[in-house]
Amino acid sequence: MCWWLPLPFRSTADDGPQRIYGNPEARFTITLYADLECPHCQAYLPQLQRWIVTNDHVNLAWRHLPLPQHEPAASREARLVECLGQRESREGVWGAVLRVYLHTQGNGRGLAAGHDYPDIGPPLQHCLAGERAAQFVDTQKAQALENGFNTSPTLRLTDNHTQHTLILEDPIDPDALLSAVDLLSASEIFEMPADVISDCPGSPRRLGQGAALWCLYLNFVEGGGLRQNAFERKKAPKGLFSTTYRLRLKPVDLYLERETRLELATPTLARSCSTN
Repeated sequence: MCWWLPLPFRSTADDGPQRIYGNPEARFTITLYADLECPHCQAYLPQLQRWIVTNDHVNLAWRHLPLPQHEPAASREARLVECLGQRESREGVWGAVLRVYLHTQGNGRGLAAGHDYPDIGPPLQHCLAGERAAQFVDTQKAQALENGFNTSPTLRLTDNHTQHTLILEDPIDPDALLSAVDLLSASEIFEMPADVISDCPGSPRRLGQGAALWCLYLNFVEGGGLRQNAFERKKAPKGLFSTTYRLRLKPVDLYLERETRLELATPTLARSCSTN
């Protein structure tokens, strides 16, 4: 079953070039909202980075989403990443993220004994003790929660040409991301008339490589959580820079009907971390 979600997306914290992994001129950006203590993010990030390297039209941006059950370690590690980013730019951010994921014990237990960052001199100590990095992390977390993101990892896929956006919840097999990119760049999907009510439009098609089966779940949510089984065109409220559509990908058993679903292929991955 498919639902269409027009989700106003608000963002003011700087994504900045120092947080971009891959081609900075790529048409598409995957923004990864992640908790540094989440074991599912720990396993997923290397897969995602390998995929980014082989897909030059997509780059990766990092956003902090420390979850309450992993505090205080998650926010402490996020501040470390930000301080290293201020000192070493992009390499500092991604190097620190990978180091934390390599040495964390996960689930809020923090870095293993003897694996603190090796070069914590006075400037880095000053940054860690200050408010700037903490405020930056808190702002990113607050914005994520304001936009309804309480699962780590959550991926926001943006077409930088049209500013159309899809929200991908839970770990998504990198090959299946090609299908989401194709969906996002298919302008006719975003221009369907509002009175079209159906399952995901079109006949089954395979997009990208390595395909087994997925169904695209478009969640349509309006005030108070009302859900409507509809595939509709919606416009962003006046003053917002883009329209965001929430996309939920879940593995399902293979079956074909007259009203078909958009289908792709991939095995089930690890679950995500969530506040729920």
